[in-house]
Amino acid sequence: MTRKTSRPHDVLLCDDVRQEKSGKLILVGLYVDNVGVFSLPTTLPTLTFVCKWTHAAGGPIRGRYSVLGPSGAALAAMDVTEIPDAPNARTRITILQLRPFTFPEAGTYRLMVKPEGGRSRSLYSFEVRLVPNSEAV
Repeated sequence: MTRKTSRPHDVLLCDDVRQEKSGKLILVGLYVDNVGVFSLPTTLPTLTFVCKWTHAAGGPIRGRYSVLGPSGAALAAMDVTEIPDAPNARTRITILQLRPFTFPEAGTYRLMVKPEGGRSRSLYSFEVRLVPNSEAV
């Protein structure tokens, strides 16, 4: 059972994640400070959130995850209902992928979660900014 205070220890935002046969994760297109785009609206083939949870913080949350745009509108959502048990693991990784994902405007975007039977809350925020072609990453 997940405690109401669950929060990811860390959240990384990237284009995609791949897993090697050894179990290692390969992060593709990691965004460090913000998402720079050449034009708006911009559609990415995949937008991925990698959430690292610790058991001390309550572990991964089952529920509805959504991304809110700067205007507060929900732009995408997904339900996470299956999280395999890992009784001896100190940390857990949840990978949330949105395919495709469109940024309609510049500003602050938020990853939200609404746990089963709980209230919606913010887990992570990031900035999308319009940059000249020579600066986009």
